[in-house]
Amino acid sequence: MQTIVDPILHRFVKILFFIAGVFLPVFRIVYLRSMNAKPKPIFEKRIFWDVNFEQIDYHAKANFVIERVFERGDVEDIRQCRR
Repeated sequence: MQTIVDPILHRFVKILFFIAGVFLPVFRIVYLRSMNAKPKPIFEKRIFWDVNFEQIDYHAKANFVIERVFERGDVEDIRQCRR
């Protein structure tokens, strides 16, 4: 048996999903842009002596950069890595 609440609840859920479908991609774009807006950490060139320091892609080679900083960096370098 259908009550008066069922159609109202159904409309509310449809509107809620519509709003989520419209605004979720916008929030995702804003979030990703804010992640990319972070400044690059500043490391000493001595840590990356065997690679071209100017061409290091911090996002693509994140594991390599973190591992190298923890192996050869000092405390300040590790603090820069945490940013």
